[in-house]
Amino acid sequence: MFTSDVFEPYETLKRSILKRGDLTYRKSLDQLFNNIDLQHGSATDVLQRIRGVIGLRTFDEGILKQLFMSKLPQQVQTVLVSFQNNALDELAASADRILEITKSSNTEVFSVKEKPQTTQNNITELCHTLTRYLS
Repeated sequence: MFTSDVFEPYETLKRSILKRGDLTYRKSLDQLFNNIDLQHGSATDVLQRIRGVIGLRTFDEGILKQLFMSKLPQQVQTVLVSFQNNALDELAASADRILEITKSSNTEVFSVKEKPQTTQNNITELCHTLTRYLS
C-alpha cells in the first residue's frame, strides 16, 4: 500500500512533464512549418531550416520527407514523387534545379511585346488606307 501511494504521484508528475515537453516540441514544429516557405530561399535552405528547428531530436525520415515536400510547389512535387527513395538532400538539390528551370521558363513565356488586338487594328487601318488609295 505504501508503494502505490508513492508511485502514483511520481507517475502523475512524470506524465505531466512529458506532456509539457511534447507540447513544446509540437508548438515549435507547428511554428517551423507555418513560417517556412520558398519565398526566402531555395529548397535546400528550407530543408536546412527544418533540420535546424528539429535539432538533435529523432524524427522519422519518411515524415520529414512528407513535410519537406509539402513546402514545395505542386509541379515540383509531381516531378519529385518518382524520386521518393532518394535521400532528402538529393531531393532538395533536385528541387532547386527544377525551380531554377521553371523560373527561367516562366520569364520567357510572359515576355509579350504587343497585344494581338493592336496588331489587328493596324492591319485593318492599313487595308482601309490602301482601299482609299486605289479607289
